[in-house]
Amino acid sequence: MWWNQFRNLKDDRGSTLIELVIAIMVAGVILVAVAIGIMSSIQQTASARYREIGTTLAQEGIEVFYKERAKLGWQNFVTTYIGVDYCVNEDTKAIESPPCVVITQLSHDFNRSILVANNGTVIDVGVTVEWTAGRNKPDPTDPNSRPSVTFSQKFAQTY
Repeated sequence: MWWNQFRNLKDDRGSTLIELVIAIMVAGVILVAVAIGIMSSIQQTASARYREIGTTLAQEGIEVFYKERAKLGWQNFVTTYIGVDYCVNEDTKAIESPPCVVITQLSHDFNRSILVANNGTVIDVGVTVEWTAGRNKPDPTDPNSRPSVTFSQKFAQTY
């Protein structure tokens, strides 16, 4: 008699179903965690790619001023670029007045603006490239709502 009671305790007809449900839940949690990790990685890769493009565009803006300085000579360079905002066109050959041309790469718009500060002996050129990140729309009242890169270069007369 006690043997029959012991056999009834070992009867685990429903436990396989419970184990299956728990295993599916654990697998689901693991799959969700992996999916979140992959999505985060894709977003970080895209962000790094946009920053790379922004950095390249900013560097190109600085290089145009190097070429202008070599082409014009120091005196003409100092008198031509007097502390104003400038733009470099998309093919990076000419320096223009605003409004700046929007440069589109990888389906994103990049805005490159250049601020020149000239005190007569040193010209400080700052190039800022901004872009819209993903689906987020920038807040026009918040200057930090758009991702950007800024390069700055001081030009001085060499003797």
